[in-house]
Parts: sequence; C-alpha cells; structure tokens
Amino acid sequence: NDWTKERQFHSLQSIIELDQKYIIVGDTCEIKYGDALPADGIVVQSNDLKVDESSLTGESDLIKKYESKDPFLLSC
Repeated sequence: NDWTKERQFHSLQSIIELDQKYIIVGDTCEIKYGDALPADGIVVQSNDLKVDESSLTGESDLIKKYESKDPFLLSC
C-alpha cells in the first residue's frame, strides 16, 4: 500500500553515518565546523562556509565558499 511505500522512501532518504573510507563518487557529505574534508567535492548548500586551504595555497586566511561562486572543495 501507499503508506508502506512512503515509509520505505523516507528510510532511503535518511542520513547515514559511515567511515570516510567508504565514501564513493556521488555521495553527499554534511560538513560541520572543525571537520576535515573527506574528499574533493562541490558545495551544494552552505551557510557561511569558510575553508582552510593553507596546505594547498599557502594562504593562512580562511576562504569563503559559495554554491554559485567557487563551489569546489579540495581535501588535504
């Protein structure tokens, strides 16, 4: 019935926590303050996201990331 199908659909949409070594192409990751980026990626949605890219660029300032402008995230 529809109730069962809807319940199954919502369970598929739930957040799953797993070890970084199991992340594959196409996965969506929620990044919180202080997290190290598990892989290179693209910002889908953010709220005042700032990233430390000093190991890549040598610049010590945090870099703001936006969905529309410079959405690329690089892991270290």
